Amino acid sequence: MLVRKKDGTTFNAVLNASKVSDPEGTPLCLMASFFDITDIKKTRDELRLKDTAIESSLTAMAIFDSDLRLIYANDAFLSEFHFQASDVQGKQIQEIYSLFESVVPPLDDILPVLRADGTWNGEVSVTGPDGNILHFAVSIRCSFDPAGNIIYTLISLVNITEFRSIETALKGSRQKLSETIEFMPDPTFIIDRNHRVIAWNRSLEMLTGVKRDEVLGKKDFRKAFSFFGDERPVLVDILDLPPHELARTYPQVRRFGDSIYVESFVSAMNGGKGAYLWGKASFMTDHEGRPIGAIESIRDISAWKRARESLRKMDTSGTAVATPSDEEKRKVEELSRMRQELESVLDLMEEAVLLTDKSGMIIWANERFVELVDGDRQIVLGAPLSTFFPADEGQILSGPPGETTLRITLISLTGNRILPVEARTAGIPLGDERVVILQHLPS
Repeated sequence: MLVRKKDGTTFNAVLNASKVSDPEGTPLCLMASFFDITDIKKTRDELRLKDTAIESSLTAMAIFDSDLRLIYANDAFLSEFHFQASDVQGKQIQEIYSLFESVVPPLDDILPVLRADGTWNGEVSVTGPDGNILHFAVSIRCSFDPAGNIIYTLISLVNITEFRSIETALKGSRQKLSETIEFMPDPTFIIDRNHRVIAWNRSLEMLTGVKRDEVLGKKDFRKAFSFFGDERPVLVDILDLPPHELARTYPQVRRFGDSIYVESFVSAMNGGKGAYLWGKASFMTDHEGRPIGAIESIRDISAWKRARESLRKMDTSGTAVATPSDEEKRKVEELSRMRQELESVLDLMEEAVLLTDKSGMIIWANERFVELVDGDRQIVLGAPLSTFFPADEGQILSGPPGETTLRITLISLTGNRILPVEARTAGIPLGDERVVILQHLPS
């Protein structure tokens, strides 16, 4: 009952009352006493609350007595292992272990730690009779009496099997990604969503002088690019800049779709002689299009720049070319007209198409080819075939005048895509150029 004191406070009490009578049985008085049970009731309510919490918890829980016999298992525990309460109630933990094909780590490894420390936390792998393996994050706690003897043992388990499967798949994907970029000819690295390096290929080691092990898992990788100076930024650092801020702060950087590009002269390269470096950075996204990281590739295009400059000088130098005759002029005009017509026809094709001269330099390409190699026209035109077909340039250029079909490998401009393609090549009559028509083959 609830009793109110004079000061207005209340407490829970048990009332004992008895009647006092004389020898003839006549009531004389009533004797009563109150026993304050506020603390007892509070403890009882707390225990009832804890029982309810354990019973309704989504975490699998089981309680064992001092002999490690199961005295309680909540619904989550029974459901996790497809047990009936009658199957396990009163059984020792060793008997419950024997219901599984295997449990790792074994009980003999856990009990000594539990008796010494009173707690054990770790991961347990359980193989059921059907061969299925479940992984659990396990926490074990013991209650002791004043003499230090175990009274109860509480075990709680969280099923992390799906998490482990995802983690294994991610590790496999990351390893495959690292192996793929390792064979890319261009210096390339990848960062995760937290801006930590997760891949750094051998070509980049050679460019920067920084070994993979020095930067993997770290955010402070920018010091590896200190030779950039102020001449170009690290592109993955500015991928998420708004277009107006990118244009204002880094006018030399261009954005095409979800990628950004830069071409710059880095004076610290080649022992102070400098080099032209081209770079591209793109977001890496999950299946819902959310960024999960970024990839950046760098290419030394100094040789290509020198070749283009040499061609430009030859075209503008009056002394380098003799004055052509009328017949030669007519042939040049005819070839020029034929080439323009050919380019117009080729541009209408759905396949990726390019024209190359006898030295292997790309002199024309349609938009499909530019898109296929993840580039832009300014970079593609004038680039050697070996840029995109490092292993197959010879086959393309040495083909007979007629049509030839080849199965070759194309590498995108950034090097982050390697595609098997079927190439149909043919020489152009009255000229040294070759037409290359590409069709992507399924892997």
